[in-house]
Amino acid sequence: MIRRRFLARTLSAAALGATLSVSAASVARAEPEDPRREALRAGDGWGSAGTGTTGGADAAEGMVFLVTTKAEFVAALQRAAGAPAIITVRGDIDMNTGEQGEPLTWEDYADPAWDLEAYLEEYDPAHYEGDPEGPLEDARARSHQAQLDSVQVVVPSNVTLIGENGARLIGASLILRGENIIVRNLELTGMENWFPQRNRHGWVSEGFDVVGLIGATNVWLDHLTIDGPFPAGESKERIFGDVVHRVDGLLDITNGADMVTASWCVIRNGSTSVLIGNSDDSPEDEGKLRVTFHHNRFENLAERAPRVRYGAVHVYNNLIVVPDAEHYVYSWGVGAHSKLWIEDNAVSAVDGVTPAELVHAWGGTEVHLGVTRFNGSEVDALAAYNDVAETPLEDYPGPAPTLYGKRHPLPAVEPVVRSEAGARGL
Repeated sequence: MIRRRFLARTLSAAALGATLSVSAASVARAEPEDPRREALRAGDGWGSAGTGTTGGADAAEGMVFLVTTKAEFVAALQRAAGAPAIITVRGDIDMNTGEQGEPLTWEDYADPAWDLEAYLEEYDPAHYEGDPEGPLEDARARSHQAQLDSVQVVVPSNVTLIGENGARLIGASLILRGENIIVRNLELTGMENWFPQRNRHGWVSEGFDVVGLIGATNVWLDHLTIDGPFPAGESKERIFGDVVHRVDGLLDITNGADMVTASWCVIRNGSTSVLIGNSDDSPEDEGKLRVTFHHNRFENLAERAPRVRYGAVHVYNNLIVVPDAEHYVYSWGVGAHSKLWIEDNAVSAVDGVTPAELVHAWGGTEVHLGVTRFNGSEVDALAAYNDVAETPLEDYPGPAPTLYGKRHPLPAVEPVVRSEAGARGL
């Protein structure tokens, strides 16, 4: 009897131990995944297509970096070189600094032959036509490139770049090349170009995008705050009567980039803001430039939220905030060969902005534009546009998108995006 009782107690303890082991394993599996190693979920927009987007999820411990300075950040990107890597940014990193972290000014970048007054006198359109050529333009171009070389960095394939608790890249131009890249939870602010080019179209700052995807494929941009240095409505500098553009775009997706998801981002304070496709005549882009935007807040953008050429672009559950009627132009740009599917977005706009202004044709002929919630009321923005347009847009018949991440009913879009979009703590 004693033996049987002892055996029963032993078996019960063993069974209890097994149960505890199973429970502990279950609890471990239930713990949140390390966000640094999180991949884009299957079905979450175009970025999940093809081979999917995992970034540096499989990085070896020796390829996990914590960076707090520009020098550490640049070194980590160079170490990555295509191998799976995780780069975590902590605190503020100012890209407009020197080797010792000292702030740089235009004088640090200026070519010895650069002379602004002489440049303006030489290329004054009152007596000069066409794009500038000659020694002064060459000096400007060298100065421009010196500044760009300082603030621009390239994120290579198989990298996760992630911010920790409000981390910021200040004055950065972040260029994504290659494939399988994740950028999350960062605040990114653009840098003013001190050496913009005067050409036949005005003043431009080619290359000074805050974020640029150049031929990159399988990319996930998530919980970013991408901020231009100027509010769209701010009075802008003019020379020779033309606005001086000292920033390029806030987010450009070009040169055959493909399979991209941008989710839960705040993109604000820009003029030529979000561009997909950089030429009306790029047949090589056909079948590429497939992008999903969902749960983003496009705020105080004069135009391009986004403007699309060629791409099959899905825009749903986003919030557009227009605080300035005077400088607002449009949000959804229907460019040449574009295949835009726009649905279930919300707009919060000041008086003077109408639903007809939300869309603009830039060489495109058709767009699918589902119901939009405009200042609390559901509207047909395509019908409103067609009522006043010289050339109406046709309804794009599809194929309809099939890759959705989270999806909210239209009345919930504005409050949930206001609450949850943008960079946040890990």
